Amino acid sequence: MLTVKAKDLWFALSEDEDADEKLVKKLEKLDILQICVDFSMSEQHIGGDDIVRIVGEALDAVAQGYKIANWCGPEAQVLIIGYHDDDLKIV
Repeated sequence: MLTVKAKDLWFALSEDEDADEKLVKKLEKLDILQICVDFSMSEQHIGGDDIVRIVGEALDAVAQGYKIANWCGPEAQVLIIGYHDDDLKIV
């Protein structure tokens, strides 16, 4: 099982230049659904269509056996993913 901080997970999944390359390689081996990995929240709000899409994808993920994790960072980062409990622990 991989244990990772939500902030580090966001950097890795968003392909940010500050991402830890070793973590990126480890995450590539896991079954993670990227529902929303974004940085645009500081520029705009989430619109109704986006909310419907995100909720729909999250409900589908849960129906397929995924756990859902979300994180909002201090600089308006948004992370919503589906993952398997035995693969990943987010702290």
